[in-house]
Amino acid sequence: MPSNAELGRLGRSQHLDALRDVMAAVEGQNTVPAVAVLLTGNQDAGHKEFVDFLLGWLRGRRGRSPRRGRPSGERYDLDLLIQWMTEACGLALGHRTVDSIDALAEAIQAGLKDQDLVVVLDQVQRFVGGVARFQSAFWQPLFARLSVLRAVAGTRHRLILIVANYAASVADDDQAVCGHDHPAAPGHFAKLVPLPCLRAFKPGDVRRWLDDMELPDEPPGRHDELVRIALHSPEDGQFDGTPLRVFARLRSETLWLEEETR
Repeated sequence: MPSNAELGRLGRSQHLDALRDVMAAVEGQNTVPAVAVLLTGNQDAGHKEFVDFLLGWLRGRRGRSPRRGRPSGERYDLDLLIQWMTEACGLALGHRTVDSIDALAEAIQAGLKDQDLVVVLDQVQRFVGGVARFQSAFWQPLFARLSVLRAVAGTRHRLILIVANYAASVADDDQAVCGHDHPAAPGHFAKLVPLPCLRAFKPGDVRRWLDDMELPDEPPGRHDELVRIALHSPEDGQFDGTPLRVFARLRSETLWLEEETR
């Protein structure tokens, strides 16, 4: 059975390429202290699997193992987010209390001394005021304060925040996000940088994934059958590329023989 991380790779080559472009743009700007990458797609788009794939990709490149989650409970406001981010970054605070954006920035700056910090914030659409308010109330002031601290300390490491938004688009949040062509001006990273929207899968996506997984087409025609199974409803045979349902169908298939070495 394929793992979440393996499934998260399916149909996401353009998203990974876009993330590589973002990271290259950030690393070309020494004054940029942080970047927030926005994942967008509806509740069936497979955020969790894609994030699991991204965490595996980032792990080993960015220091400490990434942390994912969100503030617990029904409230998802600024105060709880500051507390959650402090814990997610694994910051050693001693007797200090982190109760403001400035205090959080100072704690993060200390944590960036030896390594990048990578955090995945889930379900940002639940933040009070939505994505736009998250950017204006949390990310923009945090980025600004980190920029000042970076200039003083000369730190080379960064905060990398992956923000998962379970909505079909961010069209109503144009002031909160950059364009898809990644900006050159450092100040533009005070906005969220969107990856392409997580959409339904097509036959070519599944075929490329089978190749990526090095699954042999044996007996001949096996790939064709797996593509058919993955992308069609077992109830009525209708085409259905909804990511979560495609994942469920692939999980139900025996893709590798137990004796094969993967």
